[in-house]
Amino acid sequence: MAYEKRNNEGVLFENNKGDNPKRPDYKGTLMLPDGHEVEIVAWEKEGKNSGKRFLSLKLGNYTSPRQTPHDQAKANGYQPQSLDVDAGVPF
Repeated sequence: MAYEKRNNEGVLFENNKGDNPKRPDYKGTLMLPDGHEVEIVAWEKEGKNSGKRFLSLKLGNYTSPRQTPHDQAKANGYQPQSLDVDAGVPF
C-alpha cells in the first residue's frame, strides 16, 4: 500500500548521507492543514548533559497546496460557459 498524505501528517525517510556528515539523517515532508507541504529534515543528536538521544528538526521550503485541474482553472480565472444546446439546431 502506498503512503497517502493527509493534513497534519508527515513522513521522514532515512537519508543517504554519502560523504557529507553534516547532511540530515532523515528527510521528508509534512502536510499542513491548508494543503501546503513543507520539507522537514532531522538529525540524530545526543544531549550533552543528559546523554539522551533526540531528533533535531528543521523545516524547509513550502510547496503549493495540491489542486485538482478544476481548482487550477478556477485560480487562473476560468469561468465555465453554459451552452445552449438548442442554438443552431435547425429542427
